[in-house]
Amino acid sequence: MSEIINPERQLWVVEYGGSPRSGKGTINSALAKLYPATRTDETGMDYRAVAWGVIEDKLVDPTMPADQIQGIVNGCNPDQLTDYAATRYEIISENGEATLYTPEINNVVPILGELGIVRAAVKGGFIRRVTQCVADKEVGVLFVDGRKLTPLIEQVKGAKILKKTFVVCSNDVAASRETARHKSVLAKQGINLTEDEEESYRVQALASISSRRDRDEQRTIDPAVPEPNPIHYWHNSRTNQETVETYARRYGVSIGDARKLILGENLSNYHRYNKVGTGALAYRQSRQIVFDTNTVDQLEMILRAHQMLEEAFDEATK
Repeated sequence: MSEIINPERQLWVVEYGGSPRSGKGTINSALAKLYPATRTDETGMDYRAVAWGVIEDKLVDPTMPADQIQGIVNGCNPDQLTDYAATRYEIISENGEATLYTPEINNVVPILGELGIVRAAVKGGFIRRVTQCVADKEVGVLFVDGRKLTPLIEQVKGAKILKKTFVVCSNDVAASRETARHKSVLAKQGINLTEDEEESYRVQALASISSRRDRDEQRTIDPAVPEPNPIHYWHNSRTNQETVETYARRYGVSIGDARKLILGENLSNYHRYNKVGTGALAYRQSRQIVFDTNTVDQLEMILRAHQMLEEAFDEATK
């Protein structure tokens, strides 16, 4: 594992965003446990904190029509909304995480997420927390579940984006993962689903995930899509060639044989083996990585993400 070097009190920020159930949260939390002096954050729950705040302070009634709620919140003091977002961890500490997942907040969050003033408040709250991390000498790396945060990070002296990744998977795979998670939770409670119950849940999960993804991708403010000109982990010609050359040197075989080893006999199985050099290339060129997790299990997903991060660290600190 690379040594983390911050000679001038620099905070490295590692960003994972992406589609629902793609694995971004799993990667974020797993990698944070592998490195010393880390902290995790994610901006998604900040919207819940804002919803909690406007409801708790009785600025809005969650039973109001959506347009009425939006009208009221648009007239709020922006600093007040930023305070709600910035103090999300304090809200959880005092009231418990469940307080941000009540039916009332679940209904209000998508209504607020469409408002520019709320999205600005969430960004402002995030900047405050990053600033606190820079000031905390015990934090060297911040792992963030979010996206398009570079402009915000650049506003904080002492913080720098190390690597940004957009994690994706198909809606069908996402629904299957959600169903497996649900089954596991129930099994721990001694409840076993029948095949019909499992399929019914999967169908509902697929509909919910598809709807959410369509809404997130199509919104006019901060759509949930990759950045322009990203590096595709599996299909980047430069890193595929670097991978082939690395394996040729490692095993003492020809480039042609290494290519067959990496890609298969028909040269079309791009999901074999780790790709080499993606993290370093992304750091050098300040580009986002698109990481498709459809064909990998959880352990493989984490291992590949770890390798990319190690490459970025090595490139940034050499």
